[in-house]
Amino acid sequence: MKKLVTLLLVLVLCVTAFGSGIDLKTAGDFGALAGSGITSSGLSIIIGNVGSSPTPAVNGFPPGVVVGTLYLADNAVTTQAKLDLTDAYNTAMNTAGGVLESGSLNGEILGP
Repeated sequence: MKKLVTLLLVLVLCVTAFGSGIDLKTAGDFGALAGSGITSSGLSIIIGNVGSSPTPAVNGFPPGVVVGTLYLADNAVTTQAKLDLTDAYNTAMNTAGGVLESGSLNGEILGP
């Protein structure tokens, strides 16, 4: 019982210290989501959906692998996900202490 109480206390402290994060809504289902196209140059493995809206140019799959749904055309799912991503970005930009950086993800290995 003491271990359970300690675990719950640590969990409460983590949530208090780090907040609950920003809700990505439908964009959270995507491993790669863009507005003007996505290109995989080589053997990329993307866990999550892949799509682009409003420009649906998605290239390099295969040899790239998608563990999820690969959206090759603009549709209601990618349109809503892009709107949700933009909303999450704007929320992050307006959050005190939030710093967002942009740049190339070429050669990066990113965790969840």
